[in-house]
Amino acid sequence: MNIPWDQANTLPVCPLVTVKPHHPGYPDNPNIHLPPMEKNMQQDLVHAIKSNPKYHELVSKRSSFSWIMSVVMLVIYYAFILTIAYDKPLLAAPLWEGATMTVGIPIGV
Repeated sequence: MNIPWDQANTLPVCPLVTVKPHHPGYPDNPNIHLPPMEKNMQQDLVHAIKSNPKYHELVSKRSSFSWIMSVVMLVIYYAFILTIAYDKPLLAAPLWEGATMTVGIPIGV
């Protein structure tokens, strides 16, 4: 189904208000046909962003942050599992004298 650009650009909500629809993959959605000039402007904008050194710096920082956080979470997870396996009395100890809640409950949460 091909939607002409003038109809796909706005949807009537009520007689006085129109909104632009959000399309997944916009502007790559095959049901949306952008005018050739706007499509070229989108491609130029994408090219300008991808060729910016600050963009590459941001991507590398994001990647290194995600790897660091993954390693931290794996260390925490395996430390918890090993504590469960080898030091059950530590997790079974009450938080304070006479308490019914043990150390393992807040650590597990």
